[in-house]
Amino acid sequence: MNKVLTIPEGKIDVVIDTDAFADSIWEMDDQYAIAYLLTFDKFNVKAFYTYMAGDDSVRGISEVVNRCGREDLSSVIFKGCTKRTNVNDPEKSEAALDLIERSKNYSKENPLYVIAIGPVTNIADALLIDPTLEERIVLVALFGHDFKQPITDEYNLAKDLVASKVIMETNVPIMLVPCIDVAKKLVMSYNECVEQWQGKNDIGDYLIYCMGLMCKEEYRPNLKRVIWDAVPVALLSHPEWVTYEITERPWLTFDKHWLFGKNDGKILYVSDINSEAIKKDIFERIKNYE
Repeated sequence: MNKVLTIPEGKIDVVIDTDAFADSIWEMDDQYAIAYLLTFDKFNVKAFYTYMAGDDSVRGISEVVNRCGREDLSSVIFKGCTKRTNVNDPEKSEAALDLIERSKNYSKENPLYVIAIGPVTNIADALLIDPTLEERIVLVALFGHDFKQPITDEYNLAKDLVASKVIMETNVPIMLVPCIDVAKKLVMSYNECVEQWQGKNDIGDYLIYCMGLMCKEEYRPNLKRVIWDAVPVALLSHPEWVTYEITERPWLTFDKHWLFGKNDGKILYVSDINSEAIKKDIFERIKNYE
């Protein structure tokens, strides 16, 4: 298991499970993460999976990939769940079925990396439909809070608590990026984005637009936003900027607490990030993207 939890060197195949959707004031960090990921040769993107929003989510993802000049990826956006996970009747969404079928080209020795930056419903459904999936993927998830927090009531985790419990109670390899007090450190301001990207290229201007949706124009000079979803990308692309360890795999209780001592499984757990290095890299890579 620990070998599977090693940060991979060289190119890797990835799918991205995201709750991005068009013109959202809440999920704009998904667009930042997707754009950041597309600047790397390291990532061979195989598919995108949507969460709940359907056509609006497809449109939101398409907007990013098209502005990055990756129109080819518009054909591999698969609609995900329309409801939360039911352990007795997992939804056979396009996304869940694609993940199962696509994973059959991979193995423990050569896994497919699933970058989850939204609720994990599609992945939980897929694992319930085909439990052998855990032998062919590695899940890299923005999920829950730091283990020191008294409660882990985080959006991605709490939005589908059953799915979150399924993920933690299987043996699927997990690289876990907590939100508080880890990913929360990656903060960008509207003014910084304008200074770095305005007029440089199509994707930079679009990301400025996405952040600007959060408030009226007169308030934008003071606007700051946590770019939570970019941290899993940084973990895989620049592990030297991330502090992590192989540690005990907790379970999750229905009252949203991490529960330790239930199994001898392990996960890769991120405990800190060099937020300034990551932010600078995002600015530079987007600014110079062609």
